[in-house]
Amino acid sequence: MSTRNYDGWRRYGKWIKENHKNYQKQKQMQKLEQLPDPEKHQRLSFIKSGIRIVGYICLPFSIITATILLVTSEIVGIYEELV
Repeated sequence: MSTRNYDGWRRYGKWIKENHKNYQKQKQMQKLEQLPDPEKHQRLSFIKSGIRIVGYICLPFSIITATILLVTSEIVGIYEELV
């Protein structure tokens, strides 16, 4: 192994150490950009809970209506996770 190759690897290792923090910050920023909007998520969660409560209240009176409401609340829940 020649000295030139070793020196190149040493400089590469130094470059990696210097730029590792920048790389980690960049990855973290990408993750933050992909986070859901907390306001929309909270609003949809409240809507889902309201539909679910109404569905359970309707349960003794109409099974079909309650089923439709509870299935609707689950669909809203799925959409909530995608926001």
